[in-house]
Formats: sequence, C-alpha cells, structure tokens
Amino acid sequence: MAFKDIEIGEGFIPVCSLGLSQIARINLGQNVSSLRYFTICGLQEGFEPFAINMKRDITMWFSKSLPQFITVPTDHPHIEISRVDGTVDTPPCLKVTHKTVGSQNANKDLLFFRVSIPIEFHETFKVPAGTTLLTRALTIPEDQVLEVDPNSDFEILKKSATRKEQEDDKKESSVPKETLAIKNGENEKDASTEKSKKKGIKRSNCYMVWGGEFGNSQQTRVSQEDFVIGCLVDLDTGLMTFTANGKEINTFYQVEPTTKLFPAVFVQPSNQNVIQFELGKLKNIMPLSAAMFRSERKNPVPQCPPRLDVQMLTPVIWSRMPNNFLAPETGRVNERLGWMVQCMEPLTMMALHIPEENRCVDILELSERMDLLTFHYHTLKLYGSVCALGNNRVAHALCSHVDESQLFYAIESTYLPGPMRSGFYDLLISMHLESAKRNRLGTNKEFIVPMTDQTRSITLYTVKSHALPGVGLTTCLRPKLHFSSVGFVGTDPDIYTLSPTIPLQVLKTKALNMLIEAVQDGSQAMRDPVGGSVEFHFVPILKLISTLLIMGVFDDEDVTHILTMIEPTVFHTAKSEEPAEEPTKVNKEEEPSKVAVVKEMEQEAVAEEEEEFEDYGYDDDEEIEEEDELEETDLDVPQGEAVNDTDFVNGEKGAEETEKEMKPVDTCGEAKEEHLEQGLFQMKLPESVKLQMCTLLQYFCDCELRHRVEAITAFSDKFVTQIQSNQRHRYNELMMAFTMTAAETARKTREFRSPPQEQVNMLMNFKNCPDDEECPVPDGVRESLLAFHNALLAHCGVHIEEEEQEEEVDNSLRGRLRRLLERVKKFRDKNVEVELEPQEDKKPSTLQELISHTMIHWAQESFIQNPELVRMMFSLLHRQYDGLGELMRALPKAYTINEVSIQDTMDLLECLGQIRSLLIVQMGPEEERLIIQSIGNIMSNRVFYQHPT
Repeated sequence: MAFKDIEIGEGFIPVCSLGLSQIARINLGQNVSSLRYFTICGLQEGFEPFAINMKRDITMWFSKSLPQFITVPTDHPHIEISRVDGTVDTPPCLKVTHKTVGSQNANKDLLFFRVSIPIEFHETFKVPAGTTLLTRALTIPEDQVLEVDPNSDFEILKKSATRKEQEDDKKESSVPKETLAIKNGENEKDASTEKSKKKGIKRSNCYMVWGGEFGNSQQTRVSQEDFVIGCLVDLDTGLMTFTANGKEINTFYQVEPTTKLFPAVFVQPSNQNVIQFELGKLKNIMPLSAAMFRSERKNPVPQCPPRLDVQMLTPVIWSRMPNNFLAPETGRVNERLGWMVQCMEPLTMMALHIPEENRCVDILELSERMDLLTFHYHTLKLYGSVCALGNNRVAHALCSHVDESQLFYAIESTYLPGPMRSGFYDLLISMHLESAKRNRLGTNKEFIVPMTDQTRSITLYTVKSHALPGVGLTTCLRPKLHFSSVGFVGTDPDIYTLSPTIPLQVLKTKALNMLIEAVQDGSQAMRDPVGGSVEFHFVPILKLISTLLIMGVFDDEDVTHILTMIEPTVFHTAKSEEPAEEPTKVNKEEEPSKVAVVKEMEQEAVAEEEEEFEDYGYDDDEEIEEEDELEETDLDVPQGEAVNDTDFVNGEKGAEETEKEMKPVDTCGEAKEEHLEQGLFQMKLPESVKLQMCTLLQYFCDCELRHRVEAITAFSDKFVTQIQSNQRHRYNELMMAFTMTAAETARKTREFRSPPQEQVNMLMNFKNCPDDEECPVPDGVRESLLAFHNALLAHCGVHIEEEEQEEEVDNSLRGRLRRLLERVKKFRDKNVEVELEPQEDKKPSTLQELISHTMIHWAQESFIQNPELVRMMFSLLHRQYDGLGELMRALPKAYTINEVSIQDTMDLLECLGQIRSLLIVQMGPEEERLIIQSIGNIMSNRVFYQHPT
C-alpha cells in the first residue's frame, strides 16, 4: 500500500481493523530487506517505507470501548467551553456552547458533561444520617417545595443510567468506586421518621434528577427564562438536596463518607447555548469551590481557576500496547500434580496516579496526553526545585514519592516522552547528586597537594605524548562523597544533613552504557531518537555524565570511554606510542618518485640564478667552472647536512609522525568498537546539546589545570632536592679546603652566610642570566629546569619560535653560488613537504586544539541564538589561549602539605564545605546548629590550629 501526491498536513499513521479471531502481520518496512517486492516496485518510483531509519520497535496502539472523560479540547468541532468571570451579583461559571446547531454538520447526540474536579465528603459524619444542617430557614420556604412522583418516567431513566454507570465503573475509575447506599422515600422534614415503616435501599454510583419533569409544570416560564437546577451538599452529614428554579424538590440522597462526586449533567443539545455550570453563591452557604480546593476552604467568594474545566464522556479510547510481554514457563511434574505456570522475570511498568479521578495511566501513554504530560513535567520540576540548595530533608521526603526503582526505570526507558525523560534526570541529580557536586565545585580552584611518593611520580607528559585529560594519577585533596540512608521519618537530625543514598556504581554503569548507545544511535540518520528529538536524547544523559565526572565516580577506563565518545580520532589513539621509524622509511621510499619533480625545480632555480648572474655581467663559462669547483668541494657536505636536516625535521614533527603511527592503532580501536562511526563533535548538534558539551569540556580543562599544578609540585620537590644536595656537597668541599685565602674564602662562603631568601635568589639567578659563570647550580640541574619550562609552555599552548640570526649578505660569486645551492636544497625539501601535505589531514591531537577547532567550527556553522552558549564558547576559547595566565592565577591558591596531615585536611575541607553550603540559604535553628558544630570542629582541627590564617 502506497500513497503519492497527497497533502500531508499533520501526517498520517497506518491503521487497520481486525475482527474477532482475526490475525494480521503488519510490516511497516523497518527492515527494508523484509519487503519482498519493494525493490521491484516502489524503490524506483521514490517511495519510502513508513518505518525507514527507525531503530526501536514501533509502538502499537489499540482502541477499546471504555467510556472515558476527557477535557473538551479547544479545537472541538461541535462543543466550545467559555469561562464567565463572576461579578458582585453573579457567580463565575463555565458555559457550554454548541457551535454547529442548525447546520448540516450538527450533532444532536446525547452528551454527558462533568466538572473536572470532584468534591469529597468527610471521613466521619458529625450529624447522624437523616438530619441536616441545611435547614429550610437557610434555603427555601417549605411551601415552595415541589413534590416528585417516585413512579415517574424519571425513575426509569435513573435506573438505566445507574446500570450504565455501574458497567462503566468496572472499566474506569473516574466515578467513585465505593458502592453507595441511597435511602429513598424518607421525608426530610421529619428527622424522626420511623425507618421500620419506610425502608427502601438502592445502591448506585450516580445521583440525578430529571429536569424535564419540572419543566412541564412550568412551561410558560421556561419559554421566557432559563431552567436552573441546583444542588446543595452537606459534607458533614452526607445529605444531597436539589432545587429547580429556586424551589426545593422532594428528591434527596444520603451518601457514604469519603465519597467523591462530580457535578455532571446529561443533555441533548437543541440550542446554541446548551448549559452552564455555575459555582454557586447563596446566602449562608459556602460556594462549590470551597469544597473542591483546599486553599479555598474558608473563602466564601466563588472561584473558577484555570485548573477547573469541563470534561466530556467519549465512548472509545486508545491504549498503548506494551513493547514487552511476560514470558510464562509451563511445566508438569507428573500427571497427578497438574500443570505449573510461572514467570521468572517480572514485567515492570510505571503508572501515574490521578487522585481526582481515582485511576492510573501508563507513563508511556503521556506522549498522547499533552495536558497530563505538561502537568507532570512541571511537577517533576517542582520536586527538583524544593530540594535545591542542599535541602536534604525534602529530598528524603521525596524518596517516598519517587524512589530509586522509579528513577532507574525512567532514565533507562527509551520510550519515555522527552519532557518526562528530562524531568526525571534533573530530579535524580537534584535529589541525590547535587550536594556532592556543589561541594566538589566549591573547591575546584583550590589545590591542596600532599607530598607523597605518588605525587612525586607525577610528570607533565606521559611517554612522549600529551596525556588524556582527566586520566591518570591525581593526588589533589577533594571532598569525599557522603550519603545517608533514605529516611522518610526520623528522629536523628544528622540524617538530613546528607543527601539520600543511591548506588553510584550501578548508576555509573547505566550512564556509561546509555551514553554509548546514544552516540551509536546519533551517528545514524534516525527518525525516532529517544525522547522524540536529539535534544531530549543527549542533554539528559550528558548532564548526568558531567555530574558524575565532577563527583569523581568514573575511573580512568571509564573516562577514556567518555573521551572516545566525544572525539574518537583525537582521544582514542593517544594511549600508545611507537618509535618514529616507519614514517622515515616511507619518506625514503617516496623520495625516488619525486626525483623528476625536484630536478625540474632545480633547473628553474638555476635558470633564475643565471639570469641574476647575467645582470652582473658574468659569462656562462666562468659561472660553470666556478660552479663545478664548488660542487666538487662543497656538494658532499650539503648532502650530509640534508640527511641530518631530514632527521631534524622528523624530530620536530613528532606530532605528525605520531599521527601516522596511530593509523594502525586506530584500526585496532575500530575493530574493538566497530559500532562507533563518529563522535559527538562530528555530529550536527542542537544548541542545547552544545551547551552541555561545553560544560563537559570545562571539566576536562579543570583537570588539565589540576594536572599542571601537580606536575609543577612534583618537579619542584625534585628540583629543590637536587639543589640542596648540590649545595651540601659544595659546602662540604669548602669545609675540607685549607689552602684558600681569606678573600677567596669570604667570596665562596658568601652564599652560605646569606639569609635563605638571598640564597634562593643567588641559586636561581641563572634564569635571567644564562651566561653567568658565577652561578653555583650545575649545568644538569639548569637544563632540567629549562626543559621543564619549555614543556610547561608547550602544555599550556605557548609555542616559542626561535629567532633567526640575521647574517650579512655575501654578494661575491662564491656567496651567490652558495645561496643558489641552498635555494635548490630548500626547493627539494619544500617539494617533498608539499607533496606529502595532501595525504595528511591536519587534525587536532590534544584537548586544546580540539576545543579551539570545535568552537570556531560551531561559530561558523550557524547563527547561535542562545546567549549562554555564546558565553560558554568564548570562555572555553579564552581558556585555551590563556593557559599560562590561568596557571599563574592558580599557583597562589596551591598548597603542599605533609603526608601526616592528610586526614586533618580532609576533615577541615568537609567542615568548610558544610559551612559554604549553609551560607547560601536562609538560616534557621537547624542551620545555626550545624554552623556552630562545624566551626567547633574547625577550631579543634590541628591544621587550622597551626595555620589559622
């Protein structure tokens, strides 16, 4: 079945109808090869299968005849709901209008409307049944009461409606589930009526009166004014009474406690103005809104908030079929024991409870219920907001509403609607992870490095390569992760100072697997991303990954996987290093193929130089003779120099060689992860995903800065040890010398007689004066400091180009011929480089180059509309070019401590983190107690006691 040249509009979906005992197999073309005749007829004409480029199983929906109340949509073809605000004399009301009355498209079917929010009777009645607090003196005089015939036609309608509602109650829980006792025939005027004489009990789920029975007796008045039916409800006694045009009728009901009732009406439209629900405004009687809303319990003014709406009964609804079903296993031990049926793996589902309607909805069905989807998404945002800023007491209480199993089900579900997916991820972070994340970020610019053997083993670079950011040994002291067991109600006040616990290892594994699946799916042209869009697919998982990275949950292998997901061509092959021998062989093999081109270039250079000679007035023979002489004497040396130059060039281009060497390693990596076609930076991402990627890159830049501080600390310890050892050696030699004069002794002992600061200045003076021969520091120590200095500049992205010395130009014949040979040699080297450039793609090899390249590419890719993304991009770009300045600002905040003081320093950091978290919230008695306790712990800390400043 195929369609062409039709107006799509909002789109079409395949629908089929099946009868009883019919079986159908629907093939929507998710696997194109399963379509037998598509390549013969359809592919050539330009048709595409409905499910092309869809990875997940397509969700099926089925219809069922279950009457359900739904809010009247604004675009309903026949019914329109309008709100009329209340005035001093009239109450607010909801007006129902029939838009197509009198037209050809008019629908005159019987309609059933109700208000969306019920009223609930009290749990216990204060007044016994049969009496009421609503006396006639407060409502209507007794002589105006209308008598109703109990054997009228209304009884038939009521009985039929009762059976209908009882059948509907089995299918939906929108009406009260309780079976209600109706005591009919009692006279409300006499509270002491004998129940033994008149005792009729009916059980019903709805309580109605027939308006048509009262309209016949007042036909003359109906033609001039509207017909009004009122209902008075006493929540303390469970008594319901009705009025018709202001006169009370002899119909009343007694209902049971905790009963929920909806104001509802059956109506058959015969006019444009059908009905209107007035929310009541009678003297000495509270309005209907006071019973519907807890916040309006004591407000005598009728209210009609936007939440209150009109619902209409629909006979058929659509339900979602589950994607997975139970797998029952059947077995029979023997013929006497019978059969055994069991399910080893349960089928998990998540439902949303609607207390007003006393029913549940599958959370996956919210994709078709936008009103409920929006409401519950904002509910999740509200949950996350109330436990913000470390409000752990609320977080513990919320665990009784959204527990661990619900959170894990929501973050793993691939069919969850996008807003709900984002809301559950944010709620998980706010409830369980936000406090630990904030504590880590609070110490992000403080570097406390203990001088241990592990710290001394840290180097700026790994084996001839730039280490992966966030991977490797780090010894900076960071706040530890502390959680408390979930407690809904507890007497221990300290339990609420920590976030509720969650299994971090399980969460880490799930997050990493979901990121890998997301990158794999995003690399393909998918029409059904998780959450419905690329934004809802990537933003929640990237936010969770970034939070777990800041908390330090991932190990080195996990961080390597994350970096590979970001950009596999940059981070995937940075582990291995091989000697740079193969590229040299390749260059030697490629040299013979370039001989012809080089000769042509040499001839052109010789021709240009000959023209220059002719301008000076020299003959060709003299030039050739002189040139032959120079070739015999000097040409052998340039050849040797050329070989050395080639080696020097290969040494200078270590990064290019490394890139060549990594190509076989890339192939091995792709063999391990053949499923990964491209990383996140190779995809076209929306701005929200780019913003999360910038947050992720900020973390890796922080890791790079921390690594530089640790490397400087480790090198400083080694450098100072070498200088002190050398100084001790020189001092011992000086003490053993007995033949020095007084002046020489004074000059050589001046270093040891100076204050410590002057001694340091004398030892480090070689930095400003490299040629100073008086510096006592050995050459090896000087060279190690200079090498570390150059390596640190390169690590920060500062590349120093060597200044070329200006030489005087020799205009003699020998000088010009020497320049000719040098030009030919340059042409040869330049030609080889030019020929090799097209074969080598200049790709980023470090995090710094990757960020610079990516930010520039994003800026040129499209117009950026999010100002926050612009700020993040420029911040990242500035950090790459301000690496040295950032390091200079970080070193004054770096501290080195002894290994013995590690535990005291960690306790100090914990107390400081708690005080910082409390300074941003409004203080209460509990917060004051915690601050006093933390300050007391700090005063007792040995590190703070020794260094109070």
